[in-house]
Amino acid sequence: MPYWLNQEPKSLGYVQSVIREFDKNEQVKDKMVVYLEKNKNGVIRIDGYNQDTGEFEVRYIPLLHRWKPEYKKRVMAKTYAINKWYQKNRLPVTLITFTTRQIGMAIPDQIQLLKEAFNKVKKVMNRHLGRFPYLWVIEAHKSGMSHLHMLYFGAKLPVELQGDGKKNRGLIRELWENKYQAGKIIDFSFSPVQRSLNNAGGYVFKYLSKTLNYDLLSDRDSGYFLLSSWVREMSRRDTDYKGVRFWDCSKDLKEAMRLNRDASPVIWFRTNIKTDKGWFPLWVSPDLWGDTESLVLIRFDNWIKCNAVHPSEVAIL
Repeated sequence: MPYWLNQEPKSLGYVQSVIREFDKNEQVKDKMVVYLEKNKNGVIRIDGYNQDTGEFEVRYIPLLHRWKPEYKKRVMAKTYAINKWYQKNRLPVTLITFTTRQIGMAIPDQIQLLKEAFNKVKKVMNRHLGRFPYLWVIEAHKSGMSHLHMLYFGAKLPVELQGDGKKNRGLIRELWENKYQAGKIIDFSFSPVQRSLNNAGGYVFKYLSKTLNYDLLSDRDSGYFLLSSWVREMSRRDTDYKGVRFWDCSKDLKEAMRLNRDASPVIWFRTNIKTDKGWFPLWVSPDLWGDTESLVLIRFDNWIKCNAVHPSEVAIL
């Protein structure tokens, strides 16, 4: 038995938790309807300092969240940036689909199981194979449950983990099905045609577009709407969950997908969203934390320390 399986099993087999009042599907979907309507025309304000003019600057930009078509266009532009990276590396692509058990589980528990079991399997694969480029996306079932597609870029996986049939492919199955008790189905798909992709970005976006299927937001009874409602609910700061992403990728692919921006003399130091009580800061530059005598703090009110992201990304909520 390989070293990475020679350990006591650590089951992630969740028992259905007590359903809190806000955990009911219809109530969560009601909140999603309100959220989409409330943020249809939302605005973000970013505060900056222009080094060339010595003046403060304020800009207003449309609020962008994960369920807006503009976000999908932005992601699409990023995925096509992968082409340049792919032309340089020319790695085979393997698609792995992870599916959890669902019977007797509440949707948030199923999402949490999928998330945690996948992270553990990926960590073991990193130890066994070395660091490798990857991208994963969550796709909804009609029931609102979900499965996860992982796009693995690298020759080692098809040769070492699939090349010897069930003997090696079973190693990942053993982790998923027995050690972490996540489910019974895990599918591998590899084609020699994928060795010579002409459009790696299009291949990636093919899977992302299923997850960003905004046409289904108009159908309250669709599994996509239900999954989206729970993803939004689980990403709120006032719940016990640690947030849920629809997709993510390795650092090298993140770097490849980073959009080039023109150099600007403006140093952006705060991002704000408008609330009933005025503008509330979502992000403040760490350089300003504790700088109570800064002119920036005197000029702009309501400053607080908080953990968020840079203004270039903060509009994705």
